[in-house]
Amino acid sequence: MILGLFKGKNKWIMFVMNFMTLVFFVLSIYCVVQFFETEIQKEYIKWGIGALVFLFGVSMLKVFAWMQMDKNVLLREMKRLELQISSLSGRL
Repeated sequence: MILGLFKGKNKWIMFVMNFMTLVFFVLSIYCVVQFFETEIQKEYIKWGIGALVFLFGVSMLKVFAWMQMDKNVLLREMKRLELQISSLSGRL
């Protein structure tokens, strides 16, 4: 199902989304490392919020990809049902 995301007219969007997911993940790791290296309380807040924002971004991009996979599954099932209906109507 994952490879099915990279087919069709919107495959370029999925490439961009996966690239951005990777960028957000790397930035969140960077924020976490900076969070544990700082000793100033304002810096804790800044790096902690940065890590949370980037992790939320990763999760939202993953949810978008899962919704696209679900859409592809539903379209496949609809096409299968249409084929069965046309096959049954041909027999009658």
